[in-house]
Amino acid sequence: MVLAFPIGAAVVAAVCGWPGSYLAVGLSEPGETTPSRAEPAARVAAAGRPAGKALLASALVLAALSFAAAVRVHPMAIACAACWLVICGLPLTVSDMRSRRLPDVLTWASFAGVAVLLTAAGVLGGQGHALARAACGAASVAGFFAVLALLKPGSASLRCGSVPFGPFLLAGCVLAILLAG
Repeated sequence: MVLAFPIGAAVVAAVCGWPGSYLAVGLSEPGETTPSRAEPAARVAAAGRPAGKALLASALVLAALSFAAAVRVHPMAIACAACWLVICGLPLTVSDMRSRRLPDVLTWASFAGVAVLLTAAGVLGGQGHALARAACGAASVAGFFAVLALLKPGSASLRCGSVPFGPFLLAGCVLAILLAG
């Protein structure tokens, strides 16, 4: 097996993923009403967590998960989508765990990147039926979450004292991708 793509994916994830991790690590604390203008690294250091170590750890996790996705998932366009999900997913996980919210800039970037890459993979691979099936599945899940939001309005805003669901949803998605290959 040629390891050039997995190694390249790991390097790109470690290098390109740190801005999102940097932003996610420095987001406001739960219950804070106005966002602080302090630098994220200063906020992390003030909270007693060394920013350099947190960013290095996130870069290593991003590299490891992207390497695993690139080795395990085929064809390459789908592997790129999995790597993109990892690059956007780790900062989303950190953000949700710290502040119980998912920043729109990262969620939309994750959605757009994965959608474009998977659509390209479906079109280029002649898998129109699989692409349509995936679109139906995505619409079903979106509809399910929309119904949940309509049943209890306001429950999605600052789930103080609640469990952050984003990390579990992202971990399940990445695990399903890695297991399915």
